[in-house]
Amino acid sequence: MQLGEYIEEYDERNSDNKIKAVKSVSVTKEFKETNAKVNKDELSGYKIVPPNHLSYVQTTKNEKCFANALNTTNETYVVTQVNRVIRSKDETILNIGFLHLIFRGEAFDKYAIFNSWGSARETFDWNELCRTKIPLPPLEVQQAIVNLYHCAEEAKNIAAEAREKMKTLCPALV
Repeated sequence: MQLGEYIEEYDERNSDNKIKAVKSVSVTKEFKETNAKVNKDELSGYKIVPPNHLSYVQTTKNEKCFANALNTTNETYVVTQVNRVIRSKDETILNIGFLHLIFRGEAFDKYAIFNSWGSARETFDWNELCRTKIPLPPLEVQQAIVNLYHCAEEAKNIAAEAREKMKTLCPALV
């Protein structure tokens, strides 16, 4: 199925300048605190990223990947106006978390880079994204895949914490 049938762009601006949580989209495919010098008194042109919305960077040349992040918090963020913000048209058909997992993959990075256009500034634009074909299993399967991913991530975090504790408790074993 073509992705454009199931996603839509969300282009709401922080016109009242009330949202001060400025984020950047990282190549690690998550939201990070921005390193840019930002005047938090003038964020009216920034795009709003509500919970369960995904933001992505259109340029692929410098990032060498399809940099994107899903807002999994209850907080609303703002991102620079050059980013795109998207959402699922119907969460009963396309789980945005499932889509984010597809976007996180190395195969999708390669696809986005290959389908980017431009010489000085290669971009994977909105139209290319909409033409992208992805598998669309039933919603229950999408949610199960998302749950498995989160479970695996939690297990990795627990293992990393255990390793750190072992270093201090039993340095000879590590």
